[in-house]
Amino acid sequence: MSGHQVIAELLRFRPDLRVVLMSGYDATDARDARDQAADVRFIQKPFRLKALLDAVAEANGSDLP
Repeated sequence: MSGHQVIAELLRFRPDLRVVLMSGYDATDARDARDQAADVRFIQKPFRLKALLDAVAEANGSDLP
């Protein structure tokens, strides 16, 4: 299953799901995923831990120090 297929399946059960998408490809992946769910954050590989933490915090609607 592709990442987009996984997102689609998860959204069938949890339409309010917030997603952090990681890819070695460009932000086109994020744009395509946003067509499936409004709450999609994108981080491009390779990334630093801080970028992951920031994306998760943003998806949860909070700020981490």
